[in-house]
Amino acid sequence: MKTENEKLRQDLNKMQNKLARCRALEEKHRCTNLKDAKLLNKKLLKKKSEEAVHVLTNETEELREKNFSLQQEIQEMTLKLQDKSLVKLRIKVLEDEKKALMRRNGHLKVKAAQLVRKRKYEQKVMKNQELLTNAMKKTNERVQSIYEELIVETENSKVTNEKCRTISIIEGVKMQIRKIEEYMLETTKKQQPNIPTIEQLME
Repeated sequence: MKTENEKLRQDLNKMQNKLARCRALEEKHRCTNLKDAKLLNKKLLKKKSEEAVHVLTNETEELREKNFSLQQEIQEMTLKLQDKSLVKLRIKVLEDEKKALMRRNGHLKVKAAQLVRKRKYEQKVMKNQELLTNAMKKTNERVQSIYEELIVETENSKVTNEKCRTISIIEGVKMQIRKIEEYMLETTKKQQPNIPTIEQLME
């Protein structure tokens, strides 16, 4: 496109130089002492000058039209390049948004996995606590039953040293059961993993 403009400018310069030479010749013939030659040359030069001016006018008009057409093409290409730049910028913005969504999706997957592990652990702890409670209840019932039987026996008969020791042992067993229960509850609390709460995960 630039090459075509330069070529057109060169052609215009050639025509202008040609017109300048014609005018110089006209001026030269004006200075001649021969009146007829002067008049003849003047007429010829005038005619040639008019023809040259006419040709140059036509060529100048063509050059203007070509220049206008080239300017329109340049404007169209500029607009296309601007549109292309805007499209590239929009694509980059969308790609950044996509990456951000993918990162957010990854975080949500991690949080979901943590929630699943926390729920499974809570269910397991609840089940263990239920089993422990049932076992303790049955043990207490059994110990209480034995204790009551021994009380009845001691009331109906003389208390011997052996039965006293047995009652003492049962009391000790009951105390040990309470200690075991407290120990199990404390151990369960200590073994709980450091998993964030649902509220913390959803922040």
